Amino acid sequence: MYASAMETHEEFARVLSEITSEAGCDSVKIEVGELKDVERSIEKVAEEYGGDFSRLLDLVRGSVICENIIEATNVLRAIKKRFEVVRVKNRLDPKFSALAESG
Repeated sequence: MYASAMETHEEFARVLSEITSEAGCDSVKIEVGELKDVERSIEKVAEEYGGDFSRLLDLVRGSVICENIIEATNVLRAIKKRFEVVRVKNRLDPKFSALAESG
């Protein structure tokens, strides 16, 4: 699992950049994080997923930070053209809780 994530990490950053360009949003900020720590992954799977590693979704992770809702909508549409979107953290939603969403 981690070997695959390491191979994917650099490609992920490149694809995010392509997607934002395709969406016409060249001014957005892209942040690609480090791989999730192995120990933290094991802990999360044990505590939250009942030992089911297939539920661990964020070994390779990143953020696209947009200036406005139009950019965010365009980027999300471009992402959906290439990938199945599993979850979106909408920090503009008044019901959003960083604690409940783990960030």
